[in-house]
Amino acid sequence: MVSAQVDLLESEVLSMRFGLVILFRDDDFKVSEAVNFVSDQLVFKTFVSDAEDVNDFNGTIVDLHPKSNLKPRYDDDPYAFRRRWLLADSDHNRRLVVKSGPTFDSKVYLLASQNTSISISEMYLVGSHTVPTQRVVEVWINGTNSKDYEYIWRRRYDLKGMKLKIGALNYPSMITVDHEDPTKATGFSAELLMILSKGMNFTFEYIQPERNVFGTNTEAEEWTGLAGLLVRNEVDISANLVPMTYERTDDMNFSRGITMEQSVFVYRDQYGTIIPLQRVFSSEVIAIFVTIFFVLMGIAVFISWLYRKGRFFHFYILEIVLITLASITNQGFQERLSVSSMRILLYTSLLLGLLFVQVLSARLASLVSVHMDYKPINTFEEVIDQKRNLYVLGQSSREEYFSKANCGSSAHEIWNNQMSLEDYFHPPNLTSLMDNAMADESGVLWVNPVVFKLWAFHHRKEACVLNIRRERRSIHQAFGVRKDWPYLPSLNYRILKAIETGLVSQLQEEWHHPQHLEPESYCPRREEEQKRVGIRDIKAYWYILCGGIGVGMVLFLGEYLGKKRQQYKAYRKYRKATKRRRDMDSTCDSILMETRLPGIEVEETQITFGDPVPNDERDLESRAYM
Repeated sequence: MVSAQVDLLESEVLSMRFGLVILFRDDDFKVSEAVNFVSDQLVFKTFVSDAEDVNDFNGTIVDLHPKSNLKPRYDDDPYAFRRRWLLADSDHNRRLVVKSGPTFDSKVYLLASQNTSISISEMYLVGSHTVPTQRVVEVWINGTNSKDYEYIWRRRYDLKGMKLKIGALNYPSMITVDHEDPTKATGFSAELLMILSKGMNFTFEYIQPERNVFGTNTEAEEWTGLAGLLVRNEVDISANLVPMTYERTDDMNFSRGITMEQSVFVYRDQYGTIIPLQRVFSSEVIAIFVTIFFVLMGIAVFISWLYRKGRFFHFYILEIVLITLASITNQGFQERLSVSSMRILLYTSLLLGLLFVQVLSARLASLVSVHMDYKPINTFEEVIDQKRNLYVLGQSSREEYFSKANCGSSAHEIWNNQMSLEDYFHPPNLTSLMDNAMADESGVLWVNPVVFKLWAFHHRKEACVLNIRRERRSIHQAFGVRKDWPYLPSLNYRILKAIETGLVSQLQEEWHHPQHLEPESYCPRREEEQKRVGIRDIKAYWYILCGGIGVGMVLFLGEYLGKKRQQYKAYRKYRKATKRRRDMDSTCDSILMETRLPGIEVEETQITFGDPVPNDERDLESRAYM
């Protein structure tokens, strides 16, 4: 007889926070004994006799589950292992376990002892046609566990030899089954299942229901569509991610939640547009506007400073600026410089403001995306009360909402009317349904975000002018699983690892399968580097600006040349008048000389080059340049 103390705080197999003393007596391999003590009090005592035929077994198998009763639970079927069982590791007990037909999720453990060591191994069957699997999970030597702890579903993953039947509905972006080869499919769920099959080492084939709907529970208590295949155990799991509802959990299981999605109402509303001003200009464009503004303002201040200091050595440069603005504004050339500098500031601000408004009005048309109204909608009744035409995409969605729980509602009336339509059995594609819903301003489409995003990705122009309102519900989407499917815990562990490693998010992005509906993923020019108006977007307006400056320069040159021409004409007129006066003076002198009286002397005044011009002549010359 061997006695050993096992610390249950560290034991995976016996996960009760008590001490356990196990006594095994297998001297003659005829009788094995296991005794479980809690606080030195006997709880269970089990005798398993090594009978020649397991059908002659009449002993009691100990149930070590913490909540187990003292009374044996499986009197009618002693081989039905449903909980955590601990048996002596002997040939007889192995045959007993195999006879009971343990499933993949059975927790049957065999204990073997030798001197001061105890080894605990698990035993299970991958499938009814496979050989039993026995794996050592814990080894205790002198009361110490020498084997590292390992999560049960991390080691129970190999489903070699198993071929699963997977039910699938053709649902674009999620899964589309190949018509010729039922083992091939494309989509977000199809790739996720392919990755899981490689990790868990199983094969599968797709099975499609007669009607391409997930189904609902009818009044005859019969499930239709893909749900019916799960309830009748015709398939193992569903390839489609479906909502976990109370009505469904009564007859089927679900995997762990993979995505979280909402139903959305899509509609066109002429009053539902908001310009996202925070996404107008890029930082480069803003820097250009600010730089130009401050440069021109600095020029205005510099002109005023020159005027106050009386420094006119830059007169010709200032003349070009002032005449350009004067030509555009029809101002006089003799306007004071300080006033002109203030007008530079005024017109610069006006020019930049007009340019800003032009960019907003012209370029934002291609930047405005789907207007997201985050105020959710409670039920269909809210939409119906607004007197809108309601269009519902997908029989699965309609059957889910218009089930027996909603009988008598106004939405249920629409459901009954749509049931009589032939399109119910031959659903239209999303494009035609969107056209019908958007033909009227009051048309509303109730759709799954997955389907809408796929349509929006291929019809970006139409999608970016639509409004979206979320329905007030947020439900986990998961794989549907048939009841008592033994591989569900292992599948959940693999899905959890795929979520933690980011694999699910990567697949969602590749297949436009949204975790949350975001218009940035399908509206044009909404990528991160193009969210704002860049330099390329406003280059046309720089052409307009430069063209305006060019026109101003032409007007300036025209006015400047015209004034020069006037000055030249005035100068020629002045020269003619001066020459005429000099001719008259010389004629008068000659007459005086000829009529000089005897005895009278006339003083001759000789005018040489460089002598000052009389005041009256300087006045005439200055007036000629005016």
